[in-house]
Amino acid sequence: MKKNIFLILSVALLGLFGCNNVELPSAEPVAKVSSLEYTIEGRNVTLTWTLPVTELEISHVVLTMNSDQTVELGDSVNTYTYERVPLNEDLYFTAKVAYANGRVSEGVTVSTRIEGEVNNNIAMLIGYESVAEIEDDDEKAAAQWFEATITNGTILTPTTVLDITPDMFTTLWIHIDRVGVNPGWENLPAPFNNENVLEALRAYTAAGGNLLLTVHATQLTVALGIIPDNLKPGLFGNGSGAENADIWGINPIIGSVDTPPYSDNSEHPAFEGMDFNSEVYATHAFAPLIGAGVKEDHNCMWDLNSYGFAVPSGSNTVAVFEEETNSKVLGTWQHVADYCCAGMVEFNPTPGANGRIIAIGVAAYEWAQNGTTNAYQTNVEKLTENCLNYLTEQ
Repeated sequence: MKKNIFLILSVALLGLFGCNNVELPSAEPVAKVSSLEYTIEGRNVTLTWTLPVTELEISHVVLTMNSDQTVELGDSVNTYTYERVPLNEDLYFTAKVAYANGRVSEGVTVSTRIEGEVNNNIAMLIGYESVAEIEDDDEKAAAQWFEATITNGTILTPTTVLDITPDMFTTLWIHIDRVGVNPGWENLPAPFNNENVLEALRAYTAAGGNLLLTVHATQLTVALGIIPDNLKPGLFGNGSGAENADIWGINPIIGSVDTPPYSDNSEHPAFEGMDFNSEVYATHAFAPLIGAGVKEDHNCMWDLNSYGFAVPSGSNTVAVFEEETNSKVLGTWQHVADYCCAGMVEFNPTPGANGRIIAIGVAAYEWAQNGTTNAYQTNVEKLTENCLNYLTEQ
């Protein structure tokens, strides 16, 4: 009897595990979109499609452009516009249907290409009707340098900025550096807190315009909806300045106390061709921006320890901030080797703000050092020019 049981079990096991050559029927494919089409207006591509009629519950629609720019849309959405798509490049748009049961349909793809000359014009917004009227010495020095140096640059005023589009200017620089200004974007001097100006800037970034925001202008990341108010810059200074013998700058190596560091941004195009100092700190070299003398100490940057982040084991506050804000922290105070703060941040494009933004909020970024010639003025200028060129090429 035991022998017969053994034979029965053996046959059963062979039946279970001896079917390597048997093809199992594959699941029927789920329904996909139909009639995927596109229209082009300038550099904007609008897609339309027809959703399938199916008994399955649709969860959402997934779009990709060239396989990497993914957008998830609602379960009944049948149109979407990609704004300011790349020129002179083959573009492939794919739509898939995701179902509540976890299955995803095959993709339907259309392709196109928009030929044209890439616009590399750059603008700078000032708070006056002319550069000559600017009162603050740092803001005036920056605007005068921009006029003299950026050959493809245009100065915009509170009036002329209202019509700005990315087709006119790929990149816009806003530099605000005032003694006595209070923290909060609502307290920025006119016109930078004017709703008409802010609405023009929101439309500009939504359409793909890039921004360079420096010193107190970093607070515009909140006003323009790039980051939420609870993650606004909290390290803030507005004093008239005092004598200081130290060299101040930017450390592009985040977590330089660790081996390996969390991120080394010294090869980022923003720092190309800048002079670095490797003699002050044992853990890292930094880019000096201002030398001994009077410093206004106008920080307007991010205190990452103040946001109450839940930091997973093995991670750090910089990594959490980057994930929360879709950004890359490019630099911190020159002496910081850990993860306490972010002084230079690159915010990546999002569906609601298709432009790229670099914000520089370290106090070392000062355009006119009071009472002396800044020994590192060339680095201030090089950093600015690098950022403008980098943003324009995006």
